[in-house]
Amino acid sequence: DYQAGAERLFTGSFDSAPRLRSSALRLLTSLDSYYENRQNMLQAKLDQADAQQKSAIRWTIIISCTGFLLAIAVAPFVTYRTFGAIRKLQRATHRIAAGDFDYDLQIHDGEEISALAEDFNRMAARLKVLEQQNLDASPLTRLPGNIAIERVLDERLKSGTQFAFCYADLDNFKPFGDHYGYAKGSELLRVTGDLIDAAVKEHGDAEGFVGHVGGDDFVMVVSTDRAEEVCEAVIRSFDAEVIKHFSQEDRQAGGIEGRDRYGVHRFFPITTISIAVVICGGDQYASAVGIARAAAEVKDRAKQTPGSNYLISRQRQGV
Repeated sequence: DYQAGAERLFTGSFDSAPRLRSSALRLLTSLDSYYENRQNMLQAKLDQADAQQKSAIRWTIIISCTGFLLAIAVAPFVTYRTFGAIRKLQRATHRIAAGDFDYDLQIHDGEEISALAEDFNRMAARLKVLEQQNLDASPLTRLPGNIAIERVLDERLKSGTQFAFCYADLDNFKPFGDHYGYAKGSELLRVTGDLIDAAVKEHGDAEGFVGHVGGDDFVMVVSTDRAEEVCEAVIRSFDAEVIKHFSQEDRQAGGIEGRDRYGVHRFFPITTISIAVVICGGDQYASAVGIARAAAEVKDRAKQTPGSNYLISRQRQGV
């Protein structure tokens, strides 16, 4: 049986035992050889990985050192250019603060802060416009003056779009000033400027403009479809406000006694406002001068009507 055969095999009494021992030894030798080969292959791969790791570390160190050396070499140049441009901006800031809005920054394309320099130049140009407007503005009403008015009209004419030029003038203002004094007259002008500005902002378009020519003359530039609404709003506000500037006695009398420009003593009604509206656009007018001339003619006609009123003219001219 099996157990008996196994005992004979291990005791050497089995006939084929020598041959089996030889086969077993060869098998063990082959296994040892295969194991040794696999160990050698594994060690070779480990050695190769170590070599690649050392090479990667070496190249990393080389690249890092190279980058560091390049940074050291380039940093002074970049720093010099950057700080040089900043110094230019600093000088320009001082010059502009002193009122030199045309100062050239001398920062060209390609420099580190050229985009900032472009914004700075645009800011300086805007400050120049604002400075001109401030110098031109009426010290009483703080509204833009003649220079700004002419610039706005020229821009509108160049655009070719239609717009309404509204010229407002106070009726019987001089007798009011003569009767109540300079301070009361100035106060009425200031309030008039405020209410005209408020009417344009509330009833006009986004591009609406208000200016103070001087004295009791004001201008408004609005879109043609808003002109009537703006004029009516100005008249309502003015008529409600102006009565407050007269004494109770003069309000009851409906006006004041005074002398006209010829020295003739006569009665002057409560101050009113007349607005001449000139529709402009296309090639109707060639310049702001032509518009002003047309508005003056319309204003004279409007002032012939008693009370506050407005008159719109669409007459074609080429002045």
